[in-house]
Amino acid sequence: MQDTVNPNGIQWGIRVAHVDDAWDYTTGDTSVIIAVVDHGINWGPPDFAQGTRTTPTYWTNSGEDAWSDPLVPGGNGIDDDQNGYVDDWLGWNFAENDEIISDSWTFPHGTGVACVALARTHNLEGMAGVAGGWANAAGARGMAVKIVDSAGNNQNAALYAAQAIEYAAHKTVRRL
Repeated sequence: MQDTVNPNGIQWGIRVAHVDDAWDYTTGDTSVIIAVVDHGINWGPPDFAQGTRTTPTYWTNSGEDAWSDPLVPGGNGIDDDQNGYVDDWLGWNFAENDEIISDSWTFPHGTGVACVALARTHNLEGMAGVAGGWANAAGARGMAVKIVDSAGNNQNAALYAAQAIEYAAHKTVRRL
């Protein structure tokens, strides 16, 4: 589909990055975890709903005690997996040292970045993500690691980014 503003089309980035060529091999795999080190993630957009709507797009820490609604902060107040982060069931907020990983609704940069990687494709919703799955097939899952505080302050983002990358690596590396 051609766009009058951009001759490459509405989702021109897909074509320019040759993502459609990669989709000939895979459109995502639930065993792949993509850590989004950014402002946090709001999991509400419909593009994050996986194909059957039974497989979550978000990564969950199986070592932590889960609660009924993963989109609502909370937990049991115990570091169940003893990694130094209490209730880090969906990731961790390094900027504010807590489990609240949601993005700012006024500047939802992390959610936008997560959409590029994890939005489900070919579902008649907002955009096509790179690895979020195709139609009814589930894709990669996302881990939110927040490095910017709720007010948008990022003066310590570089320090937090290093900690966030280490956290994500420890949580997702497969042990053989």
